[in-house]
Amino acid sequence: MRQRFKRTFFRSVPDAPGVYLMFDEGGEVLYIGKSIRLRTRLLSYRSARPDQVSNKVLRLVCAVRDIRWEPCKSDEEACLRENFLLRNYRPPFNVVNTKSFIYEYIVWQVVDGVYYWKLTPLDEIPDGVAVFGAFKGRRATKRAYQALIRLLWVMTREIDSVSALPHELMLEKAPRNYSFKVPAPLTERLHVLIPGFLQGEDTGLINWFLERLNSRHAIEAFLRQWMETEMETLADFYVRTLRSHREMRAMMPGGGAIIPQEKVDDLLLLHKNAQPICSQNEVIYGQETEE
Repeated sequence: MRQRFKRTFFRSVPDAPGVYLMFDEGGEVLYIGKSIRLRTRLLSYRSARPDQVSNKVLRLVCAVRDIRWEPCKSDEEACLRENFLLRNYRPPFNVVNTKSFIYEYIVWQVVDGVYYWKLTPLDEIPDGVAVFGAFKGRRATKRAYQALIRLLWVMTREIDSVSALPHELMLEKAPRNYSFKVPAPLTERLHVLIPGFLQGEDTGLINWFLERLNSRHAIEAFLRQWMETEMETLADFYVRTLRSHREMRAMMPGGGAIIPQEKVDDLLLLHKNAQPICSQNEVIYGQETEE
């Protein structure tokens, strides 16, 4: 770096927010980064030492033949520009935000009283289904999805022992595609509660689960504890993901029922830097929290 980029080069770099792109000798983009102080960040590569940085950074430094930058008005603008460039170039030395289609959607369809559930990262969703997402945080989304289908299966049946559950729901990782019949008397209520919960509007579904659980006096202790743990998982997902997802949808032009894969990272950034939309008390799984 010292041989290829002289001090005069770094003096020309503004010490302001912006993004930078590193190229190899063939003109291909190797790496895209951003900083609130471009000059300081790029100088850190010039002074990189083998005993101070990772092997990945050393390989990058050795391969770089050209560096270009774009000043931005703010760190937020730099982050948005970095996201855009990463999605378009997908440089080999970047990992985060280079793959758009990795976030999960929860898909729900009802046909003749049968509930069809699917957890999928694909953007191509067939017509006639309810879609919620895309949600960043694949592990948390998967856990919440699994808790949801387990609770729905148990709470729509009169069972009192965990041994009555289907084998596939007993596994640590419940299936990403699952279907089951729901008794007709319960469907009207659930068709309001399920969308309300997954859209981040209210926690009525969790409260309904709790009411159903408390009405069963002969239920096995292990099953009760398991269901309570699953309700806690859903409550945590609501607080950490669904409420903010609702607010991010409101930030999109014209709103929208879902967030497209390519918009998730940008909206998360804007939501993080935005002032709270409102402050209100909300009861979540028996506890009052302030939004």
